[in-house]
Amino acid sequence: MIKLNIFIKYLFGFIIFCCLSDNNQTQKTITSGELIVNGKTYDLTHGIILPNFKGSDPNFAKIRFDMIILSNGNIAIENDNFIYSDNLTQFVGLNLVSPVSDSKVFENTKFMNYNANKPISNLNRNKPFIDGDVINTNAVFKNTQYVSSDYFMLWDFDGHAEITEIGGIYTISFSFSNSENMISGSFKGKLTELHYQY
Repeated sequence: MIKLNIFIKYLFGFIIFCCLSDNNQTQKTITSGELIVNGKTYDLTHGIILPNFKGSDPNFAKIRFDMIILSNGNIAIENDNFIYSDNLTQFVGLNLVSPVSDSKVFENTKFMNYNANKPISNLNRNKPFIDGDVINTNAVFKNTQYVSSDYFMLWDFDGHAEITEIGGIYTISFSFSNSENMISGSFKGKLTELHYQY
């Protein structure tokens, strides 16, 4: 009987230890993502956000403008210039515009892409949209400065990005296409917040 009690205590202790270990594992944030360009997949392991700049221009105050950059390497800002890690080879830039009244801009929000080849009347400026995206692959950086890349400016693409932020964790998916190209991707994790100094 004593051996059975000891066995039960060890078993109970082991179960509690396993539960605590599981809780610790689920609380860790894993950043992961991918970019798919015409069927070829690239890793996205880093993300930054440049939040809305609150300027004094009364016209500027009518919109909210955020920039998100997803990449496979570090990006920083020094003296209002981007500084790129030399091992960075792909990145996605999303310029997000939404009404300034939309304080919960990243709460399950769908941003439609602005296609410059379509009439401006097709764009509802009262709803969030993307203006001026860029997709870069096979990028080359030297001494933290951009040298070259294969890139797509998304002015003639249809598509959208969906963004949700809960507890500092961003879930992002995007899909863009035109008659010649298909681009899609996803990202989940924290975004490092950067700021311009002006």
